[in-house]
Amino acid sequence: KILADPENKLGECGSFEYDQKTDCSNKPSAVEQTFPPSGRYSGSFIVSDADVNKKVEEQDVVFNFVKNNEGYYNVKGRGSNAFGKYTTSGTLTKEGVITIHRHYPKRKKKAVPQRKLPPTTKMVPTDVGEEKVASISHDDTPNGRPESDQDSS
Repeated sequence: KILADPENKLGECGSFEYDQKTDCSNKPSAVEQTFPPSGRYSGSFIVSDADVNKKVEEQDVVFNFVKNNEGYYNVKGRGSNAFGKYTTSGTLTKEGVITIHRHYPKRKKKAVPQRKLPPTTKMVPTDVGEEKVASISHDDTPNGRPESDQDSS
């Protein structure tokens, strides 16, 4: 819950749950018995949209808890869900209140292939006898001039 809005009247905090994944076949070491335990977690959260609640499962969640000089813990981690891969940052207070922020990277826009423009088509009037006729030519040279007429500088 958000401390500024413990009743969640503003709807800024959805319900969530994380459980640490442990291998029960081995006896836990002293590091694994410490609180809070860093490691792999499974979890989910609820997204509300127009009075419909949808559960979003999280995958590959890892949290690392590092005690800071204020007496509580900084939380760093990573994971992924239906919205994409993310990193996390946050805090865990002495009172057990955890605040976690997910940071999703900007999505890269797919490059749209550039279409190559066709060569320029020119209409050139020519005189044939007493008739005026237009001939069509395709210009494959830059600037519409033959290469011999272009500056080389």
